[in-house]
Amino acid sequence: MNATNFYKHSLIISLFALLLVTVSLPRILGFAPIVIAFVSLITYRIVFKIWPYFSKYAFGWAFVFAGLAILSSLWAVNPEISIERGSKLIILLTSGALLISMVLSLDQTARLFFQKVFPWIVVIMGILLTFELYLQAPIYHIFHSFSVEDPFNLSKLNRGIAIFMLSVFVTLPLVYKQKQRPDRLWLLAALLISTLAIIYKTESQAAHLCFVVGVIFFFFPYHIKTAWYALMGLFVICMISAPWIAQGLFNTFPEMIGEHEWLHHSYADRRMEIWDFVARRALENPLLGFGVEATKAMKDFDTARIYHPTTQILHPHNFVLQIWIEFGILGILLSNSFFIWIFFNISKLSSKNARQCLPAFMACITLAVVTYGLWQGWWIGSFILLIVFCILSLDKTSDKS
Repeated sequence: MNATNFYKHSLIISLFALLLVTVSLPRILGFAPIVIAFVSLITYRIVFKIWPYFSKYAFGWAFVFAGLAILSSLWAVNPEISIERGSKLIILLTSGALLISMVLSLDQTARLFFQKVFPWIVVIMGILLTFELYLQAPIYHIFHSFSVEDPFNLSKLNRGIAIFMLSVFVTLPLVYKQKQRPDRLWLLAALLISTLAIIYKTESQAAHLCFVVGVIFFFFPYHIKTAWYALMGLFVICMISAPWIAQGLFNTFPEMIGEHEWLHHSYADRRMEIWDFVARRALENPLLGFGVEATKAMKDFDTARIYHPTTQILHPHNFVLQIWIEFGILGILLSNSFFIWIFFNISKLSSKNARQCLPAFMACITLAVVTYGLWQGWWIGSFILLIVFCILSLDKTSDKS
């Protein structure tokens, strides 16, 4: 193997290894993509004697959101937190843009290698997670210590499960690209069995919801332009109206949740109360919000504490409301521009390639709406990894945007 091929295979194999490590160490995504990106950049320069292609769009959006976070310190309730978070975001997002650029620089031969091997890697990840869930996480215990007073909780595997679920939707179309029919059958069987076993055992209702949404979007009418416009329009409307939707949900549904075991165990009533008081606070300063990570500094949310026991929260467990309370309508308009740009670029792909991206993207959005804080390093790393996998899964990239 010559140096060129060695570089291409090493970059892809490092991404495979990173995905498998997230089974037990998902927080590694907060820094590992940075390391891979810069090592790849240096190696590329040595091997090819030139600098790689740098995606102006990836870097542009990275600077927009990192810049907005730093700029929000001018009106933030805690400027120090905003400056600190903004500085970290510059490193995380620009490193992500660099990794995306490195992947866009790979040729079709490297993509074919990824498309052939990636389904097997995801199957291995699924088997490992199934093993962990049903045997009380022996691998996870190697890297984490637990006392008798603090017994292991299966929810600690939820981050790895979330990453697996997103990878499944990139993988399924690739299974049908396998040249050998026995390979397709074995891959499909192993993938479905491990996925269903994980869904059955996991305590993450968010993973259940993510799976359902992803499956639904496999059947999206990709060839109908009107459907794309409707999806984009609905997305924009939901983001703009999120504070009012949140208040309406809390006024309508929490009392009904106790009657449904699945919803009760998902803490949906608690989440709705959080969304309600965050939404009402966001509308107190709807133009610019209160600065990045504002909820960490707020100790006095207006809440009756019916389901959520305190008057404070680290983050809203909803990325749209987090944008609202941190950046107001300015952040919502910028975010809508970003998401419309993503939808538009996916819609320009062939139906086969679009199906490779949209279900995974919508599953990711679903998780972001009900779970983690938007600026958590590992979660940003998950977004970046998902984008990289989607790019590599395409048959070809006609426009390096």
